Amino acid sequence: GKWNVIAKLAVDCWQPANNMYANGGKNWFEALKTFEANSSFRLYKNTLIDPLLAVADVMVTDVSSVAFEFLVLGKPVVYIDTPRFFTEYLKMYFPHEDTEKWKDIAYINAGRKYGTLVDNLDDLPGAIESALARGHSIDKAIEMRKLFLYNPGRSAETMVEAMHEIYMDNRHFRNSMAYRLINKAISFFPKFSGRMRRSMAKRILGGRANWLGLDYINCKDTVRAAAKAGLSINDYLERGELSPRKRGRRDRIIAEMDKRGLLDVEGGNILEIGAGTGRFLEKTIARRPRSYEIYEIDKGWSRHIESAYGCFKDVNLLVREADGVSLKDTPTSSLDYVYAHGVFVYTPIIVTAGYLREMARVCNMGAKVVFDAYYDADWSFRTIRAWAHAGHLFPVVLPRNLLEAIFADLGFDIIAEFTEIHGASCSRYIALKKVVEKSL
Repeated sequence: GKWNVIAKLAVDCWQPANNMYANGGKNWFEALKTFEANSSFRLYKNTLIDPLLAVADVMVTDVSSVAFEFLVLGKPVVYIDTPRFFTEYLKMYFPHEDTEKWKDIAYINAGRKYGTLVDNLDDLPGAIESALARGHSIDKAIEMRKLFLYNPGRSAETMVEAMHEIYMDNRHFRNSMAYRLINKAISFFPKFSGRMRRSMAKRILGGRANWLGLDYINCKDTVRAAAKAGLSINDYLERGELSPRKRGRRDRIIAEMDKRGLLDVEGGNILEIGAGTGRFLEKTIARRPRSYEIYEIDKGWSRHIESAYGCFKDVNLLVREADGVSLKDTPTSSLDYVYAHGVFVYTPIIVTAGYLREMARVCNMGAKVVFDAYYDADWSFRTIRAWAHAGHLFPVVLPRNLLEAIFADLGFDIIAEFTEIHGASCSRYIALKKVVEKSL
């Protein structure tokens, strides 16, 4: 009888009781009915919490982001500590991350440093009493609004403008027939601005954007920003990684390749498919190969690599015209090493198989091929959920048995394997050696 308590369940609790993922297989409305005999208790049975935000004096929660909304109102929040949320639950979605460290990140822990944290339920009544005594704070509300609200009322416009800046420098996309047709179709909706129509056109292309080189890191902006920060492109990009484990990823891959003899390239002929920002090329070209060919579909990065590394002493850099499916300008039996980093993780199986056939064609006998891919044996439903949670839809998971059959058909032996973090899981690096000349 001391306080009035309103219980608001998470929206997942409206799922059927047998949905283990949503609510642990329990009907929580039924479970809380026993409290309804208490006249000071109400079980709120609507999904929208807005009316409760207005009438409540203090909120008790765990890691629900609704706490941000309450803080913006200048009202106090009491947090119940949930350590297993970080050590076990998040670990299911991010198996290769140290999720326990995330408990101190405000946008993951629902901002609990701005409220009162209770790690023993016996302390909960006292924490609530203190919160009620503090009451509403207009100064706190103003502080929280500045912290949490970004361009209120302009978020859609801001997002579209940002997307426009990212991709419109790519002439390949802007001049494509697909873009013109989609943009024309969307133009029938006059309420959309030109920038919004361009953004929607790119969204309609969906997963093809990455494959066609339309959704890659902007070259001009990245080179400028890295130079301003006084960093190499690799260090600049890795500094922006939210996950500490992704920092140093390039150097770990180089080290793994090095100890397996996959970078003994001095005096040899190299080809890299999808050289991208040149992060791996930077390390490999310093080992003095005779020639270094690249196929990169992003024209901006192709030009940057040609400019930055074209005068590298004693190395003949060849920037080929990339069509996204072949190595058409590379002579047969001319290469000692072929590399592809982060390419076959998103290309369709037909494209990947075509590239493997091309690799077999351009490789000398004894040449080595190194690339990474997602093997089906390394994936599970938990992995899929982790990628979906991260909002990435591009991964192409390849059947190991099929790939190994293709390797054998093309005259390759597998000589090494290792894994490294990539996206929301890991990709598997596979090293091949050409041991048989096959008729292709």
